This record gives sequence, C-alpha cells and structure tokens, in this order.
Amino acid sequence: MPARLVQVTLINNSRFPIIWQDDGRPHGWWQEPWYPSNLKNLKTGEQGTWRLESGGIMTGVEGWAYFRIDVPSTGNTGVRTEYLNLWWERPYIGSFAKETTHFVPDGEYAKVMIVDRGFTSLGQSDSFFEPVPFGAFVPATVPVFLANDAAGTHIWWIVEVVDSPAAGLTLPLVIGPTHRYADAVLINAEPADVWDLLTKTGPASAFWQQQAIESDWRVGSPIRFIDVRDRNIAAEGTIIEAAPPNRLVYTINTSELEQLRPEYDRDSPPPPPARITISIEPHERGSKLSLLHEEPMARGAVRDVHDVWRSSLSGLRRAFEKRGLSG
Repeated sequence: MPARLVQVTLINNSRFPIIWQDDGRPHGWWQEPWYPSNLKNLKTGEQGTWRLESGGIMTGVEGWAYFRIDVPSTGNTGVRTEYLNLWWERPYIGSFAKETTHFVPDGEYAKVMIVDRGFTSLGQSDSFFEPVPFGAFVPATVPVFLANDAAGTHIWWIVEVVDSPAAGLTLPLVIGPTHRYADAVLINAEPADVWDLLTKTGPASAFWQQQAIESDWRVGSPIRFIDVRDRNIAAEGTIIEAAPPNRLVYTINTSELEQLRPEYDRDSPPPPPARITISIEPHERGSKLSLLHEEPMARGAVRDVHDVWRSSLSGLRRAFEKRGLSG
C-alpha cells in the first residue's frame, strides 16, 4: 500500500448530471482505474470514486477535480452552467486538508448545493474500497457524516451534490467556506531558537517569503510584512496570542485579497481576515512547528496559499540546516 492515499467519492443526488471537465495531481499518482475523468456523465442517483496515491519515498498527495453542472437558467429560458471544484491534500508530514468551491454566474440563483459529508481515516489493511469506481449509489455503503480524522494516512472523503432547498437561494460571494490548511515541519533546533528566528524583525527572512517583518509581538499590536523591493506594506494584521517560544496567533489581510473583492457582490460585507496559528513543541529531532491557516478562500487563491506556506516551512528548515544551530 502507498504511504499516503486519498479516496474521494462524489454522490449525485441532484436532478442534474455532473460532468467532468479537468483534473490535476501536483503530488501523487492516480490509482488505475480510479480516475476523476471516469465521471463523464454522473447521473442522478449515481456515485463516482477516484483515488490518488503517493509515489515516492516520504511523499504525500495533492490533487483537484473540476466538474460542470448544466441547470435551467432563471425563468427556464435556457441552460446555464454551475461549476464545482474539489481540492485535497494529504502531505507526508502534516494533516489532511480539503476545499469545495461552487461557482454560480453573477445574478443567477444556485440550483444545486454542495454538501461536504466529511472524511474518515482508513487503515492500510482495511477492505474499505468501493468495488467499482463508478456506478449506482447504494445509500447503505456511505455514512451520513464521517468522523473527521485529519491525521490518517489513508483518507476517504465524501462530497454530495443535492438540489437547492429553495428557489431563490443565491451565492452573493464566489468564495468558499472557511478553508483550514494544516501543515507541520520538523526542525533540527530547540524551540527557543525557532521562535527567535520566526520573530526576528528587520531584514527579509527565508520563512517570511523574503519580506521584512515589523512587530513588537505583544497582544493587540500590529504585524506588518514589508516588500523589500519597494518598501510597500504587502500584508498587515494584529497579534492575537504570543506565548514564546511555543505559540503565535495573528490575523492578516493581504493586498491580493483586497484586489479580488471587486469580483464579489458589492452589497456583501468583505470577508474576514485570515487567522494564522503557529505552534512550536519539543521533538526528539529538535522541534516540531505546526501551522494552521484559516480563511474564507477567494477564487483562485487556494492553491497559492498552500504553495506559499510549503515554501515557507521548507525555507525555515533550510535556514537551520545552514546555520547548524543544533545537533
């Protein structure tokens, strides 16, 4: 069995067919014959399942699948399209993360709803796998909601598409529910050394994506990230918790999110800032830094967030490897 595996089941309990459009696997390999592209036309009452498995030593998986749902337009004068994007990740070190995004044309009512049924951890020896990757849905085989165990190495995630419960349901913001990205890294250094580098102000650092940082690290104080190229403020927020050398929590607003807001309904309130939680704890190899990023994700921003944090965590680890601060 692979070190990491994610199985995704998509259930169509709406009146409209779900049609595969595209998919990708930044990390891992589709397990033959379990491909998202099998879902060429998922009819009412059917389910489709696909699997992504890790393909190397100490590697994880990351993938996405994009579908269209053709529904009647408002007033039933024609056909229009709603889109569904599913994204998931199970890194080798860290926890399972997922995101569902539902796109509805401006000024239109949503004709379907996306129901996240949750996920469960599956043992490598379990015979949990569906007997076929595509076919009629048998309700008895799928729990109503699954116990979310993000630490499992083999994950089964279930998503259901249903009819909108009431005519006139709208999605004023093309923005997903609060997305939680969790990751972790082992660092060959003591927690106090990790904290000192993490909170070092002034010149750009490898961890902060080559941005200078300004803060006195007191609760309620501002935190600012300065672009070293033009000295402009790239992002800013507020310190919520600071307990050296073990815990740092802050909020942050980015200029990129501000630029995306005109896409949304102008009558809707702006989305809240992201909340970042960083925990540092002793580990037999030095320290374990755990990261949690919570934010209502804007269109197109989900993958960028994960790429930025993965690069940041790797940069922090490499900084200590170069310095040889410990071990």
